[in-house]
Amino acid sequence: LEELKVIMQQESTTYANRFDYISYNVNNNTKNNSDRRKSVITEPLRRKISEWSFEVVDHFGFDREVVSIALNYVDRVAAIRTMQSDESLDRKEFQLIAVAALYIAIKLHGETDSSSDSYETTTTTRGKLESG
Repeated sequence: LEELKVIMQQESTTYANRFDYISYNVNNNTKNNSDRRKSVITEPLRRKISEWSFEVVDHFGFDREVVSIALNYVDRVAAIRTMQSDESLDRKEFQLIAVAALYIAIKLHGETDSSSDSYETTTTTRGKLESG
């Protein structure tokens, strides 16, 4: 029981994402021009990236938990990047972080018979993240 308390304490302090990069991006870009506002990171964009990640994982038969791991990486990198540079991430940077995070999560935690070459081809040709 004591171990569980320590783990929960570490998770809530050490490992928690304390910086809300999405709100920061939205609020920080309301002052800027309309072109910049179009590329701001929003909840719907994060949701779209999440759905795309699940499609990729399902297509290749990986465990769906890989997406949760990847999104944790995305949130951590985006929060740190935004805090350190005091600038908002744009859409393309966020998409690149998401694809890289999914690739890393699959390499570290994914188990399937598919080759990584097939995955790499699919990420470049299937399911564009940019809205039309």
